[in-house]
Amino acid sequence: MSSRRARRRILCLGDPDALPLGDLGVDRDELITARSCQEALRRLARDDVAAIVADPAMLRPLLGPAKPDDQTAVLDALNEGVSITDTQGHIQWSNSAFRNLGTEVAELVMRFVQRVARRITAGERAVDQPARYSARERTADGRHSEIIVTPIFNEQGRAVRTVAVVLDRTTQVMLQQRISAIEEAGRRLLHLEPETVSRMTPGERLAMLQEQIIALTRNLLRFDHFRIRLLNPDSNRLELVLNEARQAAQEARELYAEKAGSGITGYVAATGQPYICNDTHSDPRYLPWLAEGRSSLTVPLWHKDKVVGTFNVESTEPGAFGQQDLQALEIFSHYVAQALVTLQLLVAEKVSTTDQLAADVTGELNKPLNQILAAANTLRASYIGHDERTIRQLDEVADAVERIRQTVRQVADAKRPVVGTTPPPTRAQPLAGRRFLVADDEAVIRKTLSEILLGLGATVDLARDGRQAVAMAAANRYDLLLADIRMPHKTGYEVFSEVREAEPELPIILMTAFGYDPSHSVVKARGEGLKAVLFKPFKIQVLYEEIGQALGIEMELST
Repeated sequence: MSSRRARRRILCLGDPDALPLGDLGVDRDELITARSCQEALRRLARDDVAAIVADPAMLRPLLGPAKPDDQTAVLDALNEGVSITDTQGHIQWSNSAFRNLGTEVAELVMRFVQRVARRITAGERAVDQPARYSARERTADGRHSEIIVTPIFNEQGRAVRTVAVVLDRTTQVMLQQRISAIEEAGRRLLHLEPETVSRMTPGERLAMLQEQIIALTRNLLRFDHFRIRLLNPDSNRLELVLNEARQAAQEARELYAEKAGSGITGYVAATGQPYICNDTHSDPRYLPWLAEGRSSLTVPLWHKDKVVGTFNVESTEPGAFGQQDLQALEIFSHYVAQALVTLQLLVAEKVSTTDQLAADVTGELNKPLNQILAAANTLRASYIGHDERTIRQLDEVADAVERIRQTVRQVADAKRPVVGTTPPPTRAQPLAGRRFLVADDEAVIRKTLSEILLGLGATVDLARDGRQAVAMAAANRYDLLLADIRMPHKTGYEVFSEVREAEPELPIILMTAFGYDPSHSVVKARGEGLKAVLFKPFKIQVLYEEIGQALGIEMELST
């Protein structure tokens, strides 16, 4: 016997030995026996009873004119609607729960009893009939009911009355419909065609997924305030990738997958267990995020057998989330995790393919390039002292070969923000006299951009995180700020907002890798005057164009 079946309790009103319990599918281990209606009332008040099996003799007074109050009270104590009808469905008696269901339900019961009566042949014995009949019905106001009709036979085996029980299945049906809708939406979320994704920019990829997640979370799950964080396996940090709130939220803090010190989010990521916070004022694990947040629900994002992130929703109302909300969010989060991981894998696959292609191209080019260099060196040796013009041309051939190799290596190097060699400007030092601030937490990117800008005549200051960038922008005057979106202490969007508030005329360009865009930084910043966004790795020609447009100057380059 399963654990679920073992927990079911059946109230037996009367002598169990006098009832066909086996025919009704009732196990004696499930029984709670009551020998009188008074005892049955006490049992109903004390125990969680799923159903009542009664000796007809105990209910016989209910089938005739007399209806003793204590026996009626047994049926009135049930939450389910119960009625006794004739074979045409006319109600002879009903409990208060049935009467509260309204006339539409009573009419549904009548029609169903009539259908049952037509199936019962007058000459058949009771033993030949099913123990009960059931049907699902929906009322005009959207309620779902299960009607269970049990025929009552006289001594001659003829059906003379029926007992109809009406169970409210609205919550169950609505939950199942909600789960089905979530699963269908999740399948649509996972419909990422590699060919389509490969044609999109990194920002377009993440924006597409973010828009779908936001729409489904709000319209389907009915959650207004939510955040998604992904776990960085190298640092154990939970990095914010989506931050949606219709009310002002507090600054996002750094969180880690740890049981203590990183709030509910860190605890969920560390344990893999969902968490309902009914009252943020009394829960010691809660860390403030939503303005006036009073309750929260947090679930882990699972991919296979590993936690890859967290999905957190909050409400301004205490106790806003229940088990149904938890179940719905867990199902949806499964698809969200799959979609995010799939998108990352598609991007990684494209990068890996690019790396392999670059390696293959390099391998294929090495032999002919070496042959060109060998031939050039042989010719060069022959012309030394005789034809300087030819020697210069051969040197140019050797330089061109080296530039080809360098370009292929740069395409394969994902850590470099710029692809391509630095083309010389048509006029020297186009950025002479201008001061730039470059903010990025990766040293190689700061170094690369600094070298390019210095080569164009600019003065360059470097910031290694968002906080330092804001402090330097406040202490110095700059002509242009280039800031990475993903930085510690302050994100690129926070840097943009704070610097722009103090220096509204300062041109700012944000940079991001593979579309990483916490809090929709690009979308919000564009609406607030952001000049441009560069998606790493970007071509150096694009960098020149965006700088020229931001500063309002000509940046014509020679080919």
